[in-house]
Amino acid sequence: MASIRNVAIVGATGRIGQHIFQALVARGTFCVTVLTRTNNLAQAHAGVDVKTVDYDEPASVVDALKGQEALVITMANTAPDTQQLVLVKAAADAGVRWILPNEWGSDTAHPYNERAGVYRNKQAVRDRIDELGVSSWVAVVSNQWFEMSLSTGRYGIDINRRKVTFFDDGTAKTTTTTKLQVGRAVASLLSLPEDGSSPALSDFAHKHIYISSFFLGQRNTNTSPHQWTTQSVSLKAVLDSTYQGLRQGDHAAALEWISASNFAPGSGNDYAVTRETANTVLGLPEEDLDEATRRAIREAHLLFKK
Repeated sequence: MASIRNVAIVGATGRIGQHIFQALVARGTFCVTVLTRTNNLAQAHAGVDVKTVDYDEPASVVDALKGQEALVITMANTAPDTQQLVLVKAAADAGVRWILPNEWGSDTAHPYNERAGVYRNKQAVRDRIDELGVSSWVAVVSNQWFEMSLSTGRYGIDINRRKVTFFDDGTAKTTTTTKLQVGRAVASLLSLPEDGSSPALSDFAHKHIYISSFFLGQRNTNTSPHQWTTQSVSLKAVLDSTYQGLRQGDHAAALEWISASNFAPGSGNDYAVTRETANTVLGLPEEDLDEATRRAIREAHLLFKK
């Protein structure tokens, strides 16, 4: 069976969506349709169709998705859960065969995260797709994005102030993926033939697919320790202190818990070395850590100026 051609994307100007959008366009084989609530996407890409939708008017979403073979959903974590449910129902009504739901982070199927309940909204979306019985979903697990996590201090590293807060002794490692690699992975995944001999898109239907760039700890740096102000905190204490806020829907507490849990034993965030990723199947390149770090530093400086 041939590869899909018509791909719709939600969140094409977002933090991760822009990189997925750019990779889809750069591939040159897709007809890309952008779904947006406000038409704020610059018309700089030939062949890209922009359709304005209203989540309070599901028919507008169905109309926008007619003729699409795949839907890629990228939304901020603060977006109402109902929006994604509207999208997957509209995709079913429009006959969309494939959905990449709003995952793009931790392994939402791992028992560690299931026990915490932090990603129950994502499970609900996958369950709804299965219930509707029209589309197949593929959940892309990238763990935390390298540039954003490093530039915003989510790894305990404050680049601009040269401060590091180590979790315990700072030697634990985690899987991380660059935003560019996520974009490449989506474009490669949707370029696979839908069915037939492996690798095929159908190999990943109703499954989590794992991609990565680096496996790193907080002490992975070429700088000297005396160039940084450092402190250490108990990883368990941070996880315990933020867990209650997470359960109560406190967004800040959830982010802190997620950041710390990157380095927690048994969290599954070491999948880059403990399981087979799809990097080879998707033809993803080996990346330059120094170049990725330079991008993160530039992001950190821009944030500091704001």
